[in-house]
Amino acid sequence: MMQRSVTIARAQWFSSRIAMVLLALSLLSLADGLLAQMQRGVNRIDGIPGGVYSVSGPMPPNTERVEEFVVDGGSRDGQVVLQPQALYSGYWFGGGMWRGEVKLGDVPTVGNYVISVRDPYGEKQNLALVFEVVVWPDAETMRAASFSRIERWLDRDPFVTAACILPFGLFAALVDFLLGHLWARRLREEGCGEIYKLKPTGDGFEATCEIGRAMGVSSGMACRIMRRDGSLVGDGVVREIHRDDTVLVIDASVPVRVGDVVCAQAAAC
Repeated sequence: MMQRSVTIARAQWFSSRIAMVLLALSLLSLADGLLAQMQRGVNRIDGIPGGVYSVSGPMPPNTERVEEFVVDGGSRDGQVVLQPQALYSGYWFGGGMWRGEVKLGDVPTVGNYVISVRDPYGEKQNLALVFEVVVWPDAETMRAASFSRIERWLDRDPFVTAACILPFGLFAALVDFLLGHLWARRLREEGCGEIYKLKPTGDGFEATCEIGRAMGVSSGMACRIMRRDGSLVGDGVVREIHRDDTVLVIDASVPVRVGDVVCAQAAAC
C-alpha cells in the first residue's frame, strides 16, 4: 500500500528543496546586485586602463545635437574622456536621450575623475549628467573593491547570475507543482487522503483528511495513519463522513501532524 505514492512523495520532496534553494539563490543574487548599485550610485563608472564603457543620459537643456554638448572634466592629458555619440528616445517615457562612451587611455592616473555634460547656454547643471569615473590599476583590484559580494567572490555580475539561476529554479518549482498533483491523484487511486486540518481536543486530536464518502469509509472505522514516506504513525477512528473529506478522532499518544496520510482501503485499515 502507498508504494507508488511514496516514490512520488520522495521525488516531490527533493524537487521542492531544489526549487527553494535555487529561487533563494536567485533572489539573493538580485538583492546583492541592487544593494551594490545603490551603494555605487547611478552615474559611477569603474574602469581599468584601456577600457571603454557605455554611458547615457538625458539631453541638456536647449540642445538638439551632440555637437552642442559641452563636456567638462576628465583628465587634462586625454587619458580619461567622455565622448557623446548619438541620440535616441527614452525607453519608458520617451524624450530625448543620448548615449556615448567613457574611454580610458593606456596609462591613466589611478584615481577619481568627475565629468559633466551640459549645454553651452549657462543653464543649471543637471545632476543626472554628472559622472564619476574611478580608474583602478587592474581588473583584480577593481573586482576586490566591488560593492557586490558575488562580484568580489565569484567574479560574476550579480544580475547575470540571478538571471541564469532563475530558470532552473522555476523549472524545479514547476516539477514540484506537477508532482504534487500526481501525488494527490495517486493517493485518491489508492483510497488515501492527506490530513490538511488538525485540531487538538481534550484527549487527543480531531483530524480532517481528503477522503470523501465515495472512497468507502464508514463511521467507526479504524484507519491507519502514515507519514508521506510510508512509515506508520498510528490509528484513527472515523467520526464524521462528508462528500469530500472525513473527520477522524485520534488518541493523544499518536504523533500525528498535518500532511500525514490516512488510508481508507481495507488493506490499510
